[in-house]
Amino acid sequence: MGTQFLDLPIEITLQILLSLDIHDLLTFASLNRFLHALTTSDIRIRHRLECFAANVVDNPNLQRPAHERVALLKRREDAWRTLTIQRRISVPIEHNSTGIYDLTGGVYFVGERLNSGHFSALTRKLRWIRLPSAKDDVDAEIQWNTIDVDKPISDLGLALDEHDLVAVAYFQIYHVQGDTMTTSLSLHVRLIQLSTGREHPLASQPTLFVYGYSIIVAPPALSIEIVGDKLVLLLSFPFAPRTIDEQVRLFVWNWKTGKLHYKMSAPRVTYQSFFFLTPDTIVIPNLVDPALEIFDISFTGEPGEDVNAPRCIRSLLLPPLADNASLIRLACRGEPNPMSFESVSNFHEPFLHVAENALVVFNIIIENTSRGRFGRIINLTLIVHRDAIAEWIQGKTNSKRVPYDKWGPSISRWFVADDSSTRWITTTCGQRFVSIPRQDGGRIILRDFNKFAVRKILALAPEEATSPKALKIIFERLLAREYAALAMAQNNEDGEVPNEDDEDEDLAAFGFGDRRNENSITLSSGSPSPLILGTNVHLESGKIVRVVTRSSILFMVSGAFHQDVQSSLPYVETVSSESFDYSAVLMDEKRIIGLKLDENEERTVAIDILNFD
Repeated sequence: MGTQFLDLPIEITLQILLSLDIHDLLTFASLNRFLHALTTSDIRIRHRLECFAANVVDNPNLQRPAHERVALLKRREDAWRTLTIQRRISVPIEHNSTGIYDLTGGVYFVGERLNSGHFSALTRKLRWIRLPSAKDDVDAEIQWNTIDVDKPISDLGLALDEHDLVAVAYFQIYHVQGDTMTTSLSLHVRLIQLSTGREHPLASQPTLFVYGYSIIVAPPALSIEIVGDKLVLLLSFPFAPRTIDEQVRLFVWNWKTGKLHYKMSAPRVTYQSFFFLTPDTIVIPNLVDPALEIFDISFTGEPGEDVNAPRCIRSLLLPPLADNASLIRLACRGEPNPMSFESVSNFHEPFLHVAENALVVFNIIIENTSRGRFGRIINLTLIVHRDAIAEWIQGKTNSKRVPYDKWGPSISRWFVADDSSTRWITTTCGQRFVSIPRQDGGRIILRDFNKFAVRKILALAPEEATSPKALKIIFERLLAREYAALAMAQNNEDGEVPNEDDEDEDLAAFGFGDRRNENSITLSSGSPSPLILGTNVHLESGKIVRVVTRSSILFMVSGAFHQDVQSSLPYVETVSSESFDYSAVLMDEKRIIGLKLDENEERTVAIDILNFD
């Protein structure tokens, strides 16, 4: 008679379980109570399950016992869930900062300009600090470091965890004497190793030539991302005079060899930003034909003399715009970038966020000129998981152009951002998205789109609050109220809607008690918020969070889109009990960074580091 699996010695059984794929392990644990107890009793298996639920993986370069890792991860996740700050550090920015900045891997960069002179507005240096953790020495001084390429700097791109790499884009100015004096610029990228401040040792050509152009074109806008051997740069001229027909240009290099593999051009208003979808694909939002265009940039060998444009695989169309509406800005970012964990050599934290299903944020500005030459501005934020978009690379449809109604509603969530600053794009990391709306009294809002976090909070929600019948009644009542208010707004010259002081008491149980701005339409621009139905849940700590699983509606009368737009990506929302005097907030793996600007809202003068580790 053969040996049964459960007859094996317990240590052998556990070793077999540890070797299973995580999904097989979860299936095994769900078969019965005994197998569930067996699986969860082993700290090594619990560690794997906790990491999977938090959408993180272990840093392969750090060795810690499993029980320490489990405790550390649980403490960090609990702190994020309740927005419990473990440590707060204020750091003044005493140099004359510019708008160039970045935040990734626990490192914060900001530009520095000259204090005087003809080129005082230009960024001449990059200053950076390694952000402290909650457990670091409280007396340790935070040192500002400097990167100086001795040229005016346009932007930077980072691959710190994977390559210890900083790509600094700068331009040189040339004066050519002919019949008349002409001035031209050439754009270059310097590849620098952050830890040494020198040229990166893996780059055979530490300086890449990008493009030359006339100075009358106006300063360019750049977007740089690095994944694996690929460095992608998007060059646009959004501030150039309309009489100058300078095109948007895309370049894809192998940064290690210095070889240019792809290049592409398009009319100047077509593209403004992009993000890596996978190591071999990028997504470039199209502003003229509003869509998320997926391009294949895989390296198939050495590039030839004629460099081709990358191939567009699919276009995921955005909702049709309203009459007289146009996209004037669309910035996007996904953090962290895809990378091979085997190649990670510079990450110092115990956990790394899984990049494949990390959030991608789109900050969108739409102008509607139906009421005059200077139209109404509508600010929107769209949240989607990276892997949900990646599923459209292959399969699902034979059509190259996919309408939003087919791809978008179930995997996305729209927010009106008229009362938030969308100037900074580094507002997501992994599964979380942070904001600080001005109308919320300076309270930080953290939204967690991790499906396991949503399920965990739903399990704590009162059953009557989430019953389909109760939700249907509340939803229909609010929908009727919303349309009535919108109708009044259309006849109100100021775009304001009277406040409703007699709000139904039973709405509080469904997540509306403290968030009137998300189910009413009293925004300064007259843009109605989406109707969002949520449920308040009381945690053991006493904190109240809000779980949102129902579809929200962005109404067509907002002036943004031609029809009502639905989205239903679930999330858990936590609002800080404390108010903060920040102009904006950023975030990375374990921190929120509060920005303090000068009185003109132009220059960052200090940052607060809020640690949650």
